Amino acid sequence: MKKLFTKIKHTGTKNRAVRPLMFVMLLLLPLQVHAETVFITDIIDGDSLRGRIDNERAKTELRLWGIDSPEWNQAFGKEAKSYLKIRILRKKLNVISKGKDRYNRLLVILYDEN
Repeated sequence: MKKLFTKIKHTGTKNRAVRPLMFVMLLLLPLQVHAETVFITDIIDGDSLRGRIDNERAKTELRLWGIDSPEWNQAFGKEAKSYLKIRILRKKLNVISKGKDRYNRLLVILYDEN
């Protein structure tokens, strides 16, 4: 019986330590992002592009989140643009929005089902 009480008491201590973490996770729950689809229509440079989100008529400017490639007029900029063009131009991809940058472009993570 004493062993059982010790286990229950120990578990209670663990739960108290986890409670603040659970509270923080609940606060961050509304910050989860919404996954949509985008059809890539234009490649601007190695990390910027345009696409139609969820089959809308208007094109949206997008920037790849966490990627900093050379601009089109910098060294290797043309290669970066060309690579992105080969990989994703005219493809429908899933998109996760991570907010907007200082130029009001949508910061995104792009992925396909594969």
